[in-house]
Amino acid sequence: MARNVISLVATEHRRIDELLVRSVKGRGSREKHRDEAVALVNAHLRALRAEVHDFVLQRVPERSDEVAALDSTQDELVQVADGVAGTDPTTPSYAPRVEALRERFVTYASREGDLLSEAARSVEVPRLRDLGAAYLRKRDAELKARAAGTSRGTPRRLDVPKADLYEQARRAGIPGRSAMSREELIRALREAQGARR
Repeated sequence: MARNVISLVATEHRRIDELLVRSVKGRGSREKHRDEAVALVNAHLRALRAEVHDFVLQRVPERSDEVAALDSTQDELVQVADGVAGTDPTTPSYAPRVEALRERFVTYASREGDLLSEAARSVEVPRLRDLGAAYLRKRDAELKARAAGTSRGTPRRLDVPKADLYEQARRAGIPGRSAMSREELIRALREAQGARR
C-alpha cells in the first residue's frame, strides 16, 4: 500500500539526517555515507519542488512567500551539499562542512514539514497517497539519473522498511516475495533491475 506524502517526506528527512551523521561519526566508509547523503539531498529536494510545492501552494496560497523561501533554501542546500561531496573526509574542513549542511537541512526540513502538514489538513488520504507515489517516482528517477552519471551506482537507501521493499517487489512482479527476508527482497529487486537493463 502506498504511503502518504507526509510520512514519506518525514522518513526521508530522518534518513538524510542519519546519513549526514554517519558520514562524520559512523563506522565504515564515511565517503560512502557522504555520497548517499548528497545524492538523497539532491533527489529529495528536486522531487519536493516538482511534486509537492504546487500542492502546498494550492492548499495554502497565503503561505506562498514561505514556499518561495523554501525554494531559495533548496538552491542553497544543493550548493552546500555539492561542496560537501567534493571534500575529502580526512581533511579538517570535512566535519564542519557536513555539520553546516546538516544544521541547514534540519532547519529546512522542519519548515517544509510544517508547511506540508498544514497543506494536508482536510485532504483525503487517497490524494495524499497519490502525491506520495508521485514524489517517490520523481525521487527515484532523480537518484537513477544521478547514478547514471557516476560509477558508484544507486545509493543503498539505508533502513528501507521491509514493507516498502515488498511493495517494490510486488510492482516488479517478483514471485515468492511474501516468503522472502529483507535481504532476499533486496537481492531479487537488484536482479530484476539488472534484467531490465
